[in-house]
Amino acid sequence: MKVLFVASGNSKFHSVMPAFIQSQADSLIDLGLTVEFFQIKGGGIMGYLKSIRPLRNFLKVNTYDIIHAHYGLSAMIASIANRKKLPFVISFMGEAELSNKTLDKKHDYQFFSGIWPILNRLNARFFADGVIVKSKRMAQYIKQKQNLFILPNGVDLGRFFEKAPSPKTSSSKRKILWIGNKNRLVKGFDIAKRVMGLLAEDIEFIHINNVPNKLLIDYYNDADIFLMSSLSEGSPNVVKEAMACNAKIVSTPVGDVPELLSNVPGCYVSNSFEPNEIAKLISTCLNTETKSGSRQRLISLRLGTNDIALKLKSIYAQTIKAKN
Repeated sequence: MKVLFVASGNSKFHSVMPAFIQSQADSLIDLGLTVEFFQIKGGGIMGYLKSIRPLRNFLKVNTYDIIHAHYGLSAMIASIANRKKLPFVISFMGEAELSNKTLDKKHDYQFFSGIWPILNRLNARFFADGVIVKSKRMAQYIKQKQNLFILPNGVDLGRFFEKAPSPKTSSSKRKILWIGNKNRLVKGFDIAKRVMGLLAEDIEFIHINNVPNKLLIDYYNDADIFLMSSLSEGSPNVVKEAMACNAKIVSTPVGDVPELLSNVPGCYVSNSFEPNEIAKLISTCLNTETKSGSRQRLISLRLGTNDIALKLKSIYAQTIKAKN
């Protein structure tokens, strides 16, 4: 089976595509599939629109069994360029791609202008042969059911694992790790900063963004707690990477995180987006000696890259069969 991945190729930190997409491709290749890439270059809407003709020309001279577009905007470009009407699968990565509803009445930020979720849903309904979403919450926004699949991204359990703890001095501050672009309101950096203002002075806030994927393991292992304060997610890769490293985690109730961390020792999901509640959970987490059980939970859910690749291969086969 020959697959074309279509996604953004603008990040200077990734040689081909975002690390989790590259990891998914690698896991499919390990199963014997051929995976090639079309990278959409250029920022903003115009950058994507300018990619329609190059992608159309690319498809004229290359043959694939199926096209897999990652993220809604890439999917729109792929659906326009797909004149051969090849079997076509879309992966939506976050709830904000499908709904501009807010998750909390005190946060009235509109994640995208109202048109984008509508266009994404229409593209999924009328042009996609298969639609992949990352959580049950996301699935509620997709009307068709016969070609809808809930499939989180997998995590490389060989790359992310628990290291032996580093020696800490008695004066070492406890570290709270937060990963993401602080300028994207949906990631909730403002919430994280307000939370930190409520905690003791012996806690250090570590914020990283655009760190090469291979270096993230050290940050997860060095942190006392991984904090996610997003307002919206699908099935966040950073949470699963932290879980693979057996990190303690405190998160807002977004995407599939409540299911991922349900009854996991050393991990807590808030009931709201209120900084006071999140700060209390962090304090509880820091003051408990309970060792995290997050890696074992990840394994029990079969969320390693190989398990997800087997499921994705099956989705491709179903989609191709239905199309033909």
